[in-house]
Amino acid sequence: MLEILLYAGRAIMPLLLTMALGCWLRRSAHWSDDFYRQLNSFCFHVLLPVQLFLNVYAIEDLSVLNWRLLGFIVLCIVGAAGLGVAVAPLFARERAQRVVIAQATFRANQVIMGIPLASALGGQDALIFASLVTSVCVPVFNMLAVLMLTAYSTDGKSISWREEVRQIFRNPLILGALAGLVTVLVRQLPQVDGQPVFSLRSGLPSIYKACSDLSKVASPLVLLILGARLRFDAVQGLWKKILAAVSMRLVVVPLIVLTLVLLLREPLGLTTVEMPTIVAIFCSPVAVTSAVMVQEIGGDEQLAQQVVAWSSVLSMGTIFCFAAALRAMGVM
Repeated sequence: MLEILLYAGRAIMPLLLTMALGCWLRRSAHWSDDFYRQLNSFCFHVLLPVQLFLNVYAIEDLSVLNWRLLGFIVLCIVGAAGLGVAVAPLFARERAQRVVIAQATFRANQVIMGIPLASALGGQDALIFASLVTSVCVPVFNMLAVLMLTAYSTDGKSISWREEVRQIFRNPLILGALAGLVTVLVRQLPQVDGQPVFSLRSGLPSIYKACSDLSKVASPLVLLILGARLRFDAVQGLWKKILAAVSMRLVVVPLIVLTLVLLLREPLGLTTVEMPTIVAIFCSPVAVTSAVMVQEIGGDEQLAQQVVAWSSVLSMGTIFCFAAALRAMGVM
């Protein structure tokens, strides 16, 4: 069990160090808060959509997925989102803070931490399955987040369903995911002379390389901005809401989902290779990109940043506890 704790520390420490660098840069006063806000917007409109496009594009073969398990995972994500919306009013009066708690309840840091965590818990086979599932789940995370953020960004004013749909499909993250899905579907078409009809990697290697390089920049830059805009003096006024959001993400949702998984293990056809992916999706800390999106709709970005930071730190302990318990039960 010590290796699980050590892995959790190794996986999270780079995140914390990058955020710490951002804090130092802010204190050195080389750039204003306005600069970091604009950089944050650049990540949202350019870097993150490219990253999401490549995540979806990485789906090689849709037939190899355990579709029953994948459907269960998606239902659990949707259920967690509904739970977040239901409990948020219990902890926050302001809509700008409710959306942070609601989003934190279901949105995991699957790309940055979830896939490596699945690999550490289950090896290469678990890594392959986690990568496939992530390519499907990340767009679900983002679609739900956009729906939620769009609803909360109206400040209580009613808008038509057409306008809401229009806002959703204007979102850069959704556009990135849809572009990736289109390329995956095209790749599934009958091949010509044994080659796919279209392949970005082989057909347009320069564009693929540029997208890949931009994608690699996205996560570290978002973490750097998060650290630069984090205010530790804000914890005192927000600690109850931080505790609520972090508890929902790291304790309540994992307990509910893992209990259901254990009860439905046989109907789902779940194997020990697939269990690490469940742990990765539902036990990882809050997604870094959630703070970026909150800023874009005018939510409480300071609360969102605090929730990302504290969930990242505390997840080292909660991941260890859940993984150790599952190992003891012989299901992982």
